[in-house]
Amino acid sequence: MTDNNTLRFYEENAVDYARSTSGRSMDDVLVRFTKLVVSGGSVIDLGCGSGRDLSAMLGLGFRPVGLDLSRQLAVIAAKASACPVVVGDMTQAPFADCSFDAAWASASLLHLRPNELPLALAEVARILKPPGVFFSSVKAGQGSHRDTDGRLFSYYEEDEWRDRIESAGFAVLELRTGRRDRTRLGNDGWISCIAKRKGFSKEERK
Repeated sequence: MTDNNTLRFYEENAVDYARSTSGRSMDDVLVRFTKLVVSGGSVIDLGCGSGRDLSAMLGLGFRPVGLDLSRQLAVIAAKASACPVVVGDMTQAPFADCSFDAAWASASLLHLRPNELPLALAEVARILKPPGVFFSSVKAGQGSHRDTDGRLFSYYEEDEWRDRIESAGFAVLELRTGRRDRTRLGNDGWISCIAKRKGFSKEERK
């Protein structure tokens, strides 16, 4: 699903946005996340933005692929990370079933309306190989609002986000709420979640 105002912001401000976010580290949670991913595994970065996290995961020996709805950001991310980046919608991911070992959605699912979120989470579950690892981060709070740039943000309480993740077929391994990411997008609190897709792969059934 596309919120035109949100997409317009990223299309028109791609260079400035990439510059402002490319130096902000996610190393703390990346370490915890990647410890759970099979060595050299494939990772889809949903809403990859500037390509910052693609570069980090590539440097750690993984095989990251980016997905972003903004064509301008996709071009920047591909160039900055030297990783493949696909232009597409998280609610209609252009990938086959069980394509990836892990999924990373840092500050991207929060741009969906709450009634669109189940579609996106179902897509994450579909494109992950069980028991694929899934990281997500959203802003803590209630309701949906637009910022001064016109971007749509949806907010969640910790228990609500857990319920959303579990209802989509994931087992939550870690759920943290705090302001440790306050440098990223303002001073809002953040919910960070690491989960695993329930089910078993064909290999594990043998």
